[in-house]
Amino acid sequence: IYNTALNNTNIPYIQRFEAEGEPHAFIIIGNKQNVYKGHVENFIQKAEQVMNGESVDKESDYEQETEQKPSLISSLINVLKLIKNMLNF
Repeated sequence: IYNTALNNTNIPYIQRFEAEGEPHAFIIIGNKQNVYKGHVENFIQKAEQVMNGESVDKESDYEQETEQKPSLISSLINVLKLIKNMLNF
């Protein structure tokens, strides 16, 4: 997908995120939580720049953060927040 997007001239910006060794759900609540959040925030910033007509390099030069293992309590709180948002409370 990444290479296809890179070669597609209609796509102004791409960014790669790899979560090797993490089950899908644990990307946002596990050791890579801060890494994933940094990627999402960077992608949104670049998308806003593109929307505002600013020029950005097509391929991301974003340097991801170092993994920070959250505490069990932090992970539990994040899971509960996700569930709350999914249930729309």
